[in-house]
Order: sequence, then C-alpha cells, then structure tokens
Amino acid sequence: MEKRNAIIIILDGLGDLPVPEFGGLTPLQAAKNPNLDRVAAAGACGLVLVAGGKAVESDLAHLILLGYDPVKDYPGRGPLEALGIGLELQPGDIAFRGNFARVDENGVILDRRGGRKIPEAKELASSLDGIAVEGHPGVTFRAMHSSEQRLACALRGPGLSSNVSMPNNVRTGVRASECVPLDGTPEAKKTATIVNAVVRKAHAILESHPANKERASSNQPPINALLLYGPGEARTVTSMKDLFHVDAACVAGNGLIKGVCKYVGMVVLPCDGATGTASTDLDAKVEAVARHYKDFDVTLLHVKATDSFGHDKCCEKKKAFIEAVDAAIGKLLGKIDLAKTFLFVTGDHATPCVVGNHTGDPVPIAMAGPTVIRDHVTEFDEANCAGGYLGRVEGKYLMAIVLNKLDKLRKFGA
Repeated sequence: MEKRNAIIIILDGLGDLPVPEFGGLTPLQAAKNPNLDRVAAAGACGLVLVAGGKAVESDLAHLILLGYDPVKDYPGRGPLEALGIGLELQPGDIAFRGNFARVDENGVILDRRGGRKIPEAKELASSLDGIAVEGHPGVTFRAMHSSEQRLACALRGPGLSSNVSMPNNVRTGVRASECVPLDGTPEAKKTATIVNAVVRKAHAILESHPANKERASSNQPPINALLLYGPGEARTVTSMKDLFHVDAACVAGNGLIKGVCKYVGMVVLPCDGATGTASTDLDAKVEAVARHYKDFDVTLLHVKATDSFGHDKCCEKKKAFIEAVDAAIGKLLGKIDLAKTFLFVTGDHATPCVVGNHTGDPVPIAMAGPTVIRDHVTEFDEANCAGGYLGRVEGKYLMAIVLNKLDKLRKFGA
C-alpha cells in the first residue's frame, strides 16, 4: 500500500453540555463550522469516551489517546510540564505543576489562576527560581514560567519522594492546604516539609515583589501565592517509534502538551506564534502541520483555548474560538489531499461552560481519508456524531484505529 499519513487535531476541552444562552445547545452546536462539518460529511463520526466516563486532566487524556497506559506510563503532571517548557530534570528530581494565584490574608484562595493574564509572570517566576530551603542545604528549588498562570517547578536533592499531595490547593474559595506525605517514609515526610517551606517563602517573596507594587498602583489585584500540585519523579517511557513503529510529531503551544509529546518521543515542530492561549496563531499552526506532515506517519495538532474558555465559563468566547479553529481547519483542508491523508478531529475531554471544569462526558470525533466508510453524519457536534459509523470509541483504542488506517497495526496473536 502507498505510504499514507495521519493528522490528528485535538481541541482541548472541546466537549460541552447544553448552555442556556444558546437555547440549550452546546457551544459546538451553536457555532458555525462549515469546515468541521465538511470533515464529518467526508467520512465517519462517533463519540470518544476518553477515560471510560471518568473526568481526567489533559496530560493524562492525551497519553490515553496516544495509546499509553494511564497508570503504568503516567509520570505525574509536574515532569510533563517541566519537559514541555525545557526545565531540565535529572533522575530522582521531583517536579510539580505550579500556578500563580491570589489568596487573602488567611490563605483562602481568591483566584487559583491569578486571572490567567499575568504580564509579569516570567519576572515573578524568576524571583522564585533558586529559593533556598532552610535546614536542607543539599536541596535546590527551580521555577520556570510556562504560559499564562502556569509554571514548572522542581526539587533536586537526596532523599526526596513524589508520594506527597496538596489535597485542596487548587480550589478557589478554600484555604490553600499544606503538603502532606502519602506514606510513612522519611523521604515523603521530608519532601512535604520542604514543599511547605518553599510555598511559604514564595508567598513572602511575591507579596513584596516590585511587580505587585506596580499592580497595586494601577488597582490590579496582587499575584501573591504559588500553588504546587501534580508531583512526579522524572523518568522515561517507551517511545511511539519503539511501541508502534511510527514516526510522530506535534504542533502545540501549551507547555504541558508539548511535554506529553516529548515524553512519548514525538518531534515538537517549531511554530512561531503558538502560545497555548486564545491569542495563539492558528494559521501558523496549520501551516506548520501542512509543511511537515508528510515527513511523519502521525502529526498531532493541539489547540488549548477551547478548554480555557470552558473553565472560565465563557460560552460565547468558546463558541467564537471554535469558529476560529474551523476557519484554520478550512485552510488545512486546502493544503492536504484526503485521498491520501487521514484526518482525525476530536477532543481530549469535555470542559462544559456550565460546570467550569473537566467532566467525563464523551467528545465527538470525525475521521476522513482514503479508506474511510462514509456515514450519514454531516454536522460535527456532540449530538450528530453520536449516530455515526464509529459509534462509541474508548480513548485507549483511538491509536489502534489510526494505526490500522496506516497499515501499521500488528496482527493480534500473530
């Protein structure tokens, strides 16, 4: 068979639920998406249960969709965030995902994302990089800004453990909880003690930072807290090349997703203007895919802001952004040949605007290409795709569908 390629487009947090402002339609149903509808009409549709109906974070969802085991292969969110933005880790380092946030005088979280748009974020992160941990001279703390309110952070030193947790520290309206060990080992107890010391010191540094004084002078709320979560120990996993015998690449702006892709051995393609925010250059991302996809068996294009608008309960903005993505997909369709190329469009989970968080609801999927059986679906949304040829697909089987179309799937039992 002639060599073929697959492009997978994942709109983060695409799935949604009925929105009163749209007369009971979802943002995807309410949006005008002629190009997504074109993909649906050209091929087969269905729904994806990414994690069997469980609500999952984006990193874990992407690992599942890429064919990896969510328990055995998951290193934790922290190492993936660090890997994605270039914070160098060594074996034994304990990495965390960080959020800049705003807390009151009692430590109650007023905004767990600090308003997202934080122009001073890189400067604030630099002020936390290298915090000294009193009583633990052999331990160092690193911090690097990722995007919006996000950071990657890491502890390096002897006797550390990733088996710690901050039970309530990412929920607005509750007091930021202290880190606690999840087992009785000295390593876990030591790590929890160090994390709490770092968070307290970070609060003091941020409170007195000149950037926050400037924010106060312009009546902006302070960015005065560091929230840490998603601990994990730096490690490796079998690459997609070794596991599936495919060359794979991605185009993404979000640090976490770039980290997932690097973790599984994908090439992260350069793309100026890819930010992982609503201001990302969608045309540049599409152009990067069109320019390079023939060099790889599988190319992943990730778009983040659909998820962000769901979290922020901004249904109108989510709808408008979906329409912008649709326009970019239209340009991609003008640059690829669906007689030779497989195109998959789906989401990694639902982030309903009426909920403001991830849910376990299924997400739509459309698949088009040279050997795809066309069904009757002509509109790409949650309800229409439900009646398509693909039916309900478990997320862990998406990669098998892709490999099968590329004639890369090994015979079971052979």
